[in-house]
Amino acid sequence: MIFRVRCYPSETAALNDIRKLGFDRPEVTTPEQAAALFVEGNGIEVRSFCDLLSMKGARCLCRKAGPRYRACVPAGNLRLLEKMVSGDEDALSALQTYRSNGAPSIALPRGSLDFSRPLVMGIVNATPDSFSDGKGDVDASEFVQRALRMAAEGADIIDVGGESTRPGALPVDQWEELRRVVPVISSLSERTRIPISVDTRKPEVAAAAIEAGASMINDISGLEDPEMIDVASQAGVPVILMHMLGDPLTMQERVDATTYEDVVADIMRFWDERMDLAEDQGLARDRMILDPGIGFGKLQEHNLEILDRLREMRCAGRPLLVGASRKGFIGRITGEPPAQRLGGSLAAAAVAVLNGANIIRVHDVRETVGLLRTLSAVMERPRT
Repeated sequence: MIFRVRCYPSETAALNDIRKLGFDRPEVTTPEQAAALFVEGNGIEVRSFCDLLSMKGARCLCRKAGPRYRACVPAGNLRLLEKMVSGDEDALSALQTYRSNGAPSIALPRGSLDFSRPLVMGIVNATPDSFSDGKGDVDASEFVQRALRMAAEGADIIDVGGESTRPGALPVDQWEELRRVVPVISSLSERTRIPISVDTRKPEVAAAAIEAGASMINDISGLEDPEMIDVASQAGVPVILMHMLGDPLTMQERVDATTYEDVVADIMRFWDERMDLAEDQGLARDRMILDPGIGFGKLQEHNLEILDRLREMRCAGRPLLVGASRKGFIGRITGEPPAQRLGGSLAAAAVAVLNGANIIRVHDVRETVGLLRTLSAVMERPRT
């Protein structure tokens, strides 16, 4: 089952959300409603869960939604909610994960990812047409130097991609993508121990990149190609599983105000389906990192809502990556071109970290590292 916790600023906000999702019995909510647990699964699972809570005196709403069932457990606050679900390990785990900021570490072929603090992933676009820093040519040595500068500035991971994924971007053939990324990764892996991620949708490119020294796969298609699962499983590397509608060429054409019933719930459902599929093919769930795909098939309102409600997504139980750096929704807010969106990018990074993000994918490493260190100093200072 999928568990999702949500907190609200007021009883009215809670009732509006519950009604929007089809739970039309607001009279069962408690005064000063502030929290709710949403559950989704097959009929037997959800009804059994509701029966368990009903025996403990909890109020549980249940409805059929297509082939699946959904339940809503309203409560006055998180502590009451935790007391209600204390007999269900999965529900309790979702609540505990919602409250936390860290995540279990993930082993890499060289080293590991430690999520005791937020990590910074530096972006290296080895492409001539990146929306942010494309220059019209591809020079491996220049990209290696850029990556090494990011490592010196405090990056924890370097993400190397050879195909632009900006809205409207045309796909790149396998051989051209290999030509762009493999020399960069090979040279970089010889000069630093920093983990290298390959940003690709193609299993063949991922396999070659891993052989060249990459230790992670960043797949914006969300493991759409089953062969990518096999590559990751056989190499023993983690995968970043991102949500996107369609592909970069068409993703923004497919989205309107009615695309999502609830953007956060819809993304979590997508993740759960893809993680189940990957597990069935031999890729363990504990090797997956989740990315909501800000800017990929989302409107402005969706991008802002994801950032605001990111903590709900922690209930999926996996580390969260957020990539908002220099994206179009920031430009629409600030009125600035990509290269001048540092302020907005740092604001998005701060919101993401405060709401539980574990990895921040950015162009501006030095400034983001400074931001995170300052946030950490404030949040971890002794309280008197």
